[in-house]
Amino acid sequence: MLAATTQQNQQLETERLLLATLNVQHTPKVLTYLMYNRTFFKEFMPTWSPDYFSINFQRNQLMENAEKAKRGEMVKYFLFRKSDQEYTRIIGDLSFTNIVRGAFQSCYVGCKLDKDYLQKGIMTEALTRAIQQLFAQEGLHRIEANIMPSNTASIRLFEKLGFQREGYSPNYLHINGQWEGHYRYTLLNE
Repeated sequence: MLAATTQQNQQLETERLLLATLNVQHTPKVLTYLMYNRTFFKEFMPTWSPDYFSINFQRNQLMENAEKAKRGEMVKYFLFRKSDQEYTRIIGDLSFTNIVRGAFQSCYVGCKLDKDYLQKGIMTEALTRAIQQLFAQEGLHRIEANIMPSNTASIRLFEKLGFQREGYSPNYLHINGQWEGHYRYTLLNE
């Protein structure tokens, strides 16, 4: 079960990457990653609270993520180059959230990538490995990604991974200060 596998730091590997769950000791590195990409991420993110870019906020976020992971409700991986065994520079992150068990066996996925690592296949590699883990180890049946129509890079990414467009939700999420419609993409574990 997810609750058992994420109580301690968990690491997955790919050919070029380490995907790791992080704890509060990594808060400064998380904050550095977010600050470095602040302008780049803004277009596709909810409006940040005034204290979002603070050590306290990010420490609390990591603690909350750990609690949700213990309850089996989410898992968040931070991405590092495989040569970065000390986790010195975060180059992306991906999250599986709102994990629902029972008859549904589903979750949502979201991801971000450092602006310096775009168009290198990094997120394709990371998501492929993380989805394999989620389907094989956790037995989930469905993963949903919600993507703004203007985010063509994410649309290409999820279509490449085999996600199918199920529909469109108008005014679905409050992003960068306004309500935005999103395409709903899903991947089924057959």
